[in-house]
Amino acid sequence: MKKIIAFAWWWTWGHIFPIKSLIERLPKHNYKILWFGEKWKLEEKISKQLKDAGYDIVFLPILSGKIRRDKTLKAFSLNFLDIFKNLIGLWQSIYYILKYKPELIFSKWWYVAFTPSLAGKILWKKIYLHESDTVPGLVNKLVGKFANKIFLWFDEAIKYFDKNKVKVVGQILSPLIEKIKLPKETSSKTNLLIVWWSQWAKVLIQTIYNLLKKGYLQEFNIYVVGWLLNKDNIFKDFTNVNFYEFLPQEKLFELYALADLSITRGSATSLAEQDYFNIKKIIVPLPYTGWNHQYYNALAYEKNWDLVLSQLDQDFENKLLSFLNKFKGFKKKKKLNHLANKVEEIITFL
Repeated sequence: MKKIIAFAWWWTWGHIFPIKSLIERLPKHNYKILWFGEKWKLEEKISKQLKDAGYDIVFLPILSGKIRRDKTLKAFSLNFLDIFKNLIGLWQSIYYILKYKPELIFSKWWYVAFTPSLAGKILWKKIYLHESDTVPGLVNKLVGKFANKIFLWFDEAIKYFDKNKVKVVGQILSPLIEKIKLPKETSSKTNLLIVWWSQWAKVLIQTIYNLLKKGYLQEFNIYVVGWLLNKDNIFKDFTNVNFYEFLPQEKLFELYALADLSITRGSATSLAEQDYFNIKKIIVPLPYTGWNHQYYNALAYEKNWDLVLSQLDQDFENKLLSFLNKFKGFKKKKKLNHLANKVEEIITFL
């Protein structure tokens, strides 16, 4: 008899990948997975991929709405309409829970997770929550009030929840990460990885180009991951730069294994993956994120041995160069940080 469990989370890579990784660690033949999400969004695509990989998974589309905080007539009107979307989503969630009878609801992030979690509470189901960031969003704060167990990545987030429910387990990392071997050293130069993920990356990519054009950074082997929104390779004339438009997860992990130093965002998943490979990080948080959580994630790492820099700084280029000059010839310790991957502590509850 399969155990039936439900997951609820929304479409960003940084939050979908941890739950995808958690599902991939569950024995395929022991679980039936329900996935609450919005139709035609990334979560539906990923659930299909998991189904094609042999997991017994059912995608459950629901309506959901969010709260817009700007004081405009448009925001007010959309917030009013979303009240009805949430009510419909709540009844959809109740219907699905009564139909499939999951034993628990695992909530991850964002507004689509709220109504399935609330429906689960109404129907006396166990509610589990995972918060990746130092500062939880509104939905996780609300779900945390009635969740049975709250799993956290950062100690800094404990203050937002009932500490008697909390268990700090770190981020949920892909099982693929454990298959990667640390490569043998082939260069005395520092291997510098640059990975940013968004349109804001154009600022950094142009900054690195400017520094190279001025004759700097020759002491580094540089690996740039442009990602989907930054496909143009402007580094063709520089022999010490390797540019990638896109890398699948396993290939990205291989770069993490190679890298000594990175310039990266403050995404909890990306930071944890790099931490696993013991990379020294220059963290440039994405500006204007909700509750400025990337900045506070970065500060949590800075307490240990990483560095934080704002890309909105008028002197960003010179400050970044100053940081990089400190690490000419830097080589990381060739070991894995297994403390960054304690996902088994969550699986015991499932």
